Amino acid sequence: MTASRRRFKKYLWYSSGEIVLVVIGILIAIQVNNWNEDRIEQKQIHAYARAFASDLRDDIATIRISAYQAQIVVFQIDELVAYLQDRPFDRISNIDLYRHVGSLGYRPFAFNRAALDPMKGSGALREMRNRELARQISEYEGQTYHLGEDQTSDSRNARDAYLATNKVVNRNFPGRVAVDEYFDTASSAEHFHESFLAFPSTELYQRIAQNDAGPIARDMREVQEMVNILISYRNDLYPRPNHELPGLLASAQAIIDMIEAEYPEE
Repeated sequence: MTASRRRFKKYLWYSSGEIVLVVIGILIAIQVNNWNEDRIEQKQIHAYARAFASDLRDDIATIRISAYQAQIVVFQIDELVAYLQDRPFDRISNIDLYRHVGSLGYRPFAFNRAALDPMKGSGALREMRNRELARQISEYEGQTYHLGEDQTSDSRNARDAYLATNKVVNRNFPGRVAVDEYFDTASSAEHFHESFLAFPSTELYQRIAQNDAGPIARDMREVQEMVNILISYRNDLYPRPNHELPGLLASAQAIIDMIEAEYPEE
């Protein structure tokens, strides 16, 4: 082998080595860049997840109030049906009717989407490494839209129920404000039930009952028309405090627990 050929072969080896080193350097640079981008992306996902957990805690607080209020409506209507069972019209008192229809709606709430919307818009939800968490977040959002539609229907039914009771129950009687304050002190559904059942034995009830002029309805037929509307409303409303809202509460808490485990506070 001539000297020139040996030099050329040596040059090829050096050139090939340099090319390999350049390629390796490029690959390393790409890998470092990808790693850095992934680190930044995961840090952003972490921030979104923590913010969403905070939003969920706000949701839970409002959902509990709505579930409690909806449960009261169902309870009152059930008690009204029992109160009127086989009761003649001349034995129906206005104060008894009023305590059964004092609360006919629950407070609608808007789900907090301050963190969820940008999380979805940025693609962060798709890039979550915990796919079960991402799935539960998507399911939770679907539940909120479903319950939002239910709230619209419930508000309409509550308005119709309220109008129906106004044709039967006299809401403008002495002591009404005190009655409302009595029931407003209840802090839970159980407390409300106890206060409701104990109300007839209170001095306030006895004082109002002594001057009770009866309902503004003229006969039992008008009372029954009101009850029919209330029962229809009650049947539509029943799933909210007994199934749907408790289920949503459980979902929200499960997501919070998963976020706390996956994305602990830094």
